[in-house]
Amino acid sequence: MSNGAVSSQTAVQPGTTSAAAKQIARGATVLYSTTFFDQTGAVVQPPGATLTIEYPSPQLQEVIASIAMTPPAGGQAAWTANWDSSVSGPGSVQWSVGTTVSLPRSVEDGFFVLTANGANFAGFTPTSVIAQTFYLLGF
Repeated sequence: MSNGAVSSQTAVQPGTTSAAAKQIARGATVLYSTTFFDQTGAVVQPPGATLTIEYPSPQLQEVIASIAMTPPAGGQAAWTANWDSSVSGPGSVQWSVGTTVSLPRSVEDGFFVLTANGANFAGFTPTSVIAQTFYLLGF
């Protein structure tokens, strides 16, 4: 990026599980991608899908956000949504992907751990970064 910002994207695939929670560094853009199937295993396209995310704020208060997922295009089957994890504090992030009106309603849940150390940019407010910069420059 031309502005010097660091960007990363991490995919979270519903339907995959592991013994240990996936760890993602705070500040990454998390990509959610899911395909809906009927009882016979055929791909179906519901009229809408939503990603709901529960995460800790930087002040460690619970936040719940809902994001409308983007329907597939160009022959793709997966619905997608992006979440910017820089709004979160470190900790457990729970998510749920679901259809909006289809009967039966399809839902899939999961979680991952958002990690951050003391150098992670989201731990500083703009005021403290500016004040620290002035201090380092001797102002």
